[in-house]
Amino acid sequence: MRKKAYFLIIFFCFLPLFWVDADTIGQKTDFIIDPSYSPSNQNKISATLRKVSSHLYFYFDDNWWNNLNPQEVKNMEDIMIDLSNEFDSTIYPKATALYGTEWNPGIDRDSKITLLFYQMKEEMKGYFRNTDEYEKIVAPLSNQREILYLNVDNIYSPLLNEFLAHEFSHLIMFNQKERKYGKSEEVWLNEARAEYLITYLGYNQKDNSYLDKRIKDFLEKPSDSLTQWDNEAYDYGIINMFVHYLVDQYGVEVLTESIKTNKTGVESIDYVLNSLGKQKTFADIFTDWAIASYLNDCSYSQRYCYKDSKLKNVQLIPFNNFLPLSGESSLSVGQT
Repeated sequence: MRKKAYFLIIFFCFLPLFWVDADTIGQKTDFIIDPSYSPSNQNKISATLRKVSSHLYFYFDDNWWNNLNPQEVKNMEDIMIDLSNEFDSTIYPKATALYGTEWNPGIDRDSKITLLFYQMKEEMKGYFRNTDEYEKIVAPLSNQREILYLNVDNIYSPLLNEFLAHEFSHLIMFNQKERKYGKSEEVWLNEARAEYLITYLGYNQKDNSYLDKRIKDFLEKPSDSLTQWDNEAYDYGIINMFVHYLVDQYGVEVLTESIKTNKTGVESIDYVLNSLGKQKTFADIFTDWAIASYLNDCSYSQRYCYKDSKLKNVQLIPFNNFLPLSGESSLSVGQT
């Protein structure tokens, strides 16, 4: 009887495997930072991972952390727990439901977002860099991770949740606008969405809220340009007033739908107003808002008042120029 031999030949296909080692507590990392935000114009710091939560890595500048006493270290641990819980339960789910998600797992193939706390200039709250969302071969100054920078001087601030929420919205906007459509949003509208998110999260209902500060900024300089961005407090003041008026009158869809187009700035707002069947243009709304800021009285028209309870008492007083009733005088005024 002839025996037959059977050979099983197995072919292995070798495919590249991609994995990322998660950051571990105690890990030290060098980060590139924006020197314009640093009091000493630093462009790099060393930081250590102090806590890991469901969504966040908490890194702190080593030079700052090493000067803490034991009680201060304990305070930091409590703050990190509170902030991570607030982010997981409120900021992340509500912000992503409103605007969409960040790039996840992102440039670093890690689902967690890095928070880097270090000492910035006094007036700075935090920032986000689009640069970090690109490979170093494209952007040599990239940290190649989803990262938000927060001023550690505000670690005890009652507005820390607000500062984090604001910067997180920029991380979302990068993914939803720049990465999807290849378009960089105009700064004023990007900031307007970030500022409105704080109200959407319910943080502005308390006394001495984030919005209360922005109202004061607006009243100090209401003539500031809405669309020209100089990164001053007055810029944030005016966009807060406008974005709250816009949403109260025409719905938050004007903000959310304007993300889902390759149009930017005023053009994106006009596009959404038209698609929603609103018989208004951005220019029309700007005029109505200017009148509302002067009158702020719904009895004239629903268009001429703020609906948000925080803004019901906001009212601008027009300035006057007085000339003497007798004698010679001259007056020269220039405005845009």
